[in-house]
Amino acid sequence: MREDNKECRSVNRRRYLKRITAGSISLAALGGFPATTTAQSGDSDIEAEFCGEASTPPEDPPGGQAGQCINCVREVCDTEPTAVALYTGLSGTCFTLPAEAIPEDADYLTLKAGQNCFLADVPQNPEDDVTWCLPEGAQEISNATFYACDGEDVPTVDNVIVTCEKIDITTSNIPSGETLTVTVTFGDGEETYEPTVGPDGTAHVTLPGDRDISAVVITYDDTVLYAEIVDIQCPKPMPECPEGLNIAYKYKYGEWWPDTYDDIGDEVDPDVFTIEGDQKEVTICAPFPFVVSYATRKKGGKGKGGWKGWKGWKGWHDKKDHTKHKNMFDQFFGDHGKHGGKHGGKHGGKHGSCGCFDDCKEQEPVRAEPVDDQYCATITSAMDGKPKEKAEICWFRVHCPEE
Repeated sequence: MREDNKECRSVNRRRYLKRITAGSISLAALGGFPATTTAQSGDSDIEAEFCGEASTPPEDPPGGQAGQCINCVREVCDTEPTAVALYTGLSGTCFTLPAEAIPEDADYLTLKAGQNCFLADVPQNPEDDVTWCLPEGAQEISNATFYACDGEDVPTVDNVIVTCEKIDITTSNIPSGETLTVTVTFGDGEETYEPTVGPDGTAHVTLPGDRDISAVVITYDDTVLYAEIVDIQCPKPMPECPEGLNIAYKYKYGEWWPDTYDDIGDEVDPDVFTIEGDQKEVTICAPFPFVVSYATRKKGGKGKGGWKGWKGWKGWHDKKDHTKHKNMFDQFFGDHGKHGGKHGGKHGGKHGSCGCFDDCKEQEPVRAEPVDDQYCATITSAMDGKPKEKAEICWFRVHCPEE
């Protein structure tokens, strides 16, 4: 056992980790700790000795990975050891730290490899990097934990529970009202929180809930008390269809174009849609759910089932036919039928703009389905599900799904 630890300590030893900033901590959480792991050892390295199998489940306290090898330290400490720093996500068979990163109160270091634990001394007052290595033939290191034998008053993080919505932290020997620094690495960036420790020794962080989490690092007084690589996938919010979406498209110049800006819903930019295809088949995509209404016709021919031609302006002014075409226009373009009078030249005289042909038949609307990170719908010229060689899509309109 190590005796007279307090008396033997030099006053020059650092009590906490120094010069570890939030920037360096973020790298630590992704495997860029101020520590390194290697597969080979040198002549001056400290060899860790096998001390037993890892506890399953981990001893609690301290719990988590810090509780997997604590029984090895209990064998050599006169008092209950305290975990003072934990490094996870390691590899290789050697573990190296710069001298300034070694916890001042640390007496022993455990290295976990596979299901085995290895124990090594922590040198007093090192000036250069210190490397601890496993015996030849050992598995690779997965985590390293520093322990103090006389560390009853050493600040520690005893338990951390991470979910998409929050982080719950249980501490020891950190006064109420003190602030922790919690650095969370999300899938799309990094964010730092500063929760306050309560009278019960706990601290809490509220998270967005919809961002994947890959690492968490907790520090106090520039000391890394907890560093864990995690893989927490969080549900993303369902995008909403923009209110007022109602964009009609017609085919001209070899492309699908918005019919007119008068037919476009409020504050919905047509450019948000990507449209690929021709009048035989077209795929429409957007970053939100939507529905495509459309009509098809069999182009050409005067026989049965063919295009019988426009009935002419007499037919348009006929009460029965006028009602028919007015209803068709309203059906195609929703509330924008009122533009028929204002834009008669576009939608009335040039009927090609609205697709008002005798043999245009509206098909069942198609709901866009999730594809990667967007929503897409494909429509074809096959009328009633039956392909026809000369059939084509008359028009289509994108709008929000029915409630």
